[in-house]
Amino acid sequence: MYLDLTGEKVERKSTFREGVKWISMSSDYASFRGYHAMGELGYFKWLKSLRGEKIFEIFAWDDPKPFFHSIGYGAKIFQKAFNKLNSFLIVNHKRSIELWKIFRQKPNL
Repeated sequence: MYLDLTGEKVERKSTFREGVKWISMSSDYASFRGYHAMGELGYFKWLKSLRGEKIFEIFAWDDPKPFFHSIGYGAKIFQKAFNKLNSFLIVNHKRSIELWKIFRQKPNL
């Protein structure tokens, strides 16, 4: 696809290896979770389906950049979620301290 997008010559393949699985782990795992929730696919059966020769959607030994980019993207999403959670906890912690100070005050009788 890259060669086609960059306007370079794309060689047509007239042969292919049978039995090779093309794996998209994010899509495959999402599908597994759905089937598992419906009781149609167990963990071991899913793991067994992954055995054998594979080609991964975003990982190749001769071109690892897409894989590392996807990890970085995932890390950015995680970082944003962590920052939001951290801000929420800090704000609520400050409120808790203020409430505790009010609670600890001796009543004026």
